[in-house]
Amino acid sequence: MKKSITIFLLFFSTLTFTRAQHGIAFYHLRNGTFQNTSYNPAYFPHGRVFIGLPVISGVNVYFNNHFSYRDIIYKDETGVNQMDIQNALNKLTINNLVSTNVNVNLFHFGYRFYKGSAFSVFANERMEVDVTYPKSLLEWFWNGNGTFIGQTVDAKNLGMSANYFREYGIGYASPVPEEGLTYGFRLKYYQGMANASTPASLNARLLTENENFQFNMQTHNTILRTS
Repeated sequence: MKKSITIFLLFFSTLTFTRAQHGIAFYHLRNGTFQNTSYNPAYFPHGRVFIGLPVISGVNVYFNNHFSYRDIIYKDETGVNQMDIQNALNKLTINNLVSTNVNVNLFHFGYRFYKGSAFSVFANERMEVDVTYPKSLLEWFWNGNGTFIGQTVDAKNLGMSANYFREYGIGYASPVPEEGLTYGFRLKYYQGMANASTPASLNARLLTENENFQFNMQTHNTILRTS
């Protein structure tokens, strides 16, 4: 179980660090690529025409959570990397959130007119997942139920919300040389494909009894709603 928790924490903290660098790099490329219009509609490549092909023209995946890679891995006095899972758990708040966003480009077409203004149409496949969890639940998994004998662990505010949808949109950008600015906007239409969620009042109680170390779990509002 501890190995699974370690992999989980390292996976999410590493991808969070990667996502941060990815977003900063794309934003500061400005007009370097057409994908930058996702960050700012005023950004538009300097070429006349560009076409984005399905999948290969852009797949963006990022995670966001409460702790970072350095909360788990640190260098000791000899310069050797060491792992401290408990430190990462200490960084968590009473309730925590993990967010995942996936964006797969299906099509992107852009055209720049002779006077400098630019027009684009695009379609993306998107998925957004949010999971809330209490600190006490991860502590219970990591330390084992043996350290909580006779104690009740309340895992409140458990929850999940997932949306899968398709995004269609048009974009327009126009420079104003006398002001040294470029104005841009995007209009989007969303087509819902699937949804799954749990009620906000979902919670669980975990108890390891003193006499026979029997493990009991009680849940409330364990409902998964889908459409």
